Amino acid sequence: MAQKATPDPKAHRGFGDIIAVVLICAGLLLLVAQFSFDRYDISSVRMPANKPAHNWIGPIGAHLAHASFFMFGGAAYLIPWLLFLVGASEWVESLTYLNAAGHGRWP
Repeated sequence: MAQKATPDPKAHRGFGDIIAVVLICAGLLLLVAQFSFDRYDISSVRMPANKPAHNWIGPIGAHLAHASFFMFGGAAYLIPWLLFLVGASEWVESLTYLNAAGHGRWP
């Protein structure tokens, strides 16, 4: 009886590459928003807020950084690095254990 050929895990990586790029870009945007965060860009802290916002990503980046610092405190600086790691796990074979499925691809 003939055995089925095992599929090549690197043959179909299109969706995983898209996920990796999105995660790495999101991590980069969050990191830049956090490093350029100015608390006076938020209108709930000071009225009127800075016009234009001092955050390099703009008002959305200011609110995103404020929300991450409010929820996680100083540990919010780890979130972009975790996004980088999970995104890189789609490209680097030795990091596939970080994926949700654990097999080098997303479900």
